[in-house]
Amino acid sequence: MRSVIGAGLGAWSDHWIAHALRWVRPDEAELFTDQLHTIAAAHTAASQRTQHAAKKLLKERGLWGPLPCKESRGRSEDRNRDWLGD
Repeated sequence: MRSVIGAGLGAWSDHWIAHALRWVRPDEAELFTDQLHTIAAAHTAASQRTQHAAKKLLKERGLWGPLPCKESRGRSEDRNRDWLGD
């Protein structure tokens, strides 16, 4: 089921992203943190409602916050950047 959810979260259609987001159990949110951050940060075809749902799921699990850039992990200025604000 995790591979189905992962594929749905990475889809180029809000329809599938929204459905996959509903399938994510709160205790599994950490497994999909990167994809959920991408959705919440509006880097996908997700609607605004879907973006907010992804952000809400991350916040509920204490996973919302700045993520370091993959190219420069470890730099404090990257860790302090918040993609969407609060």
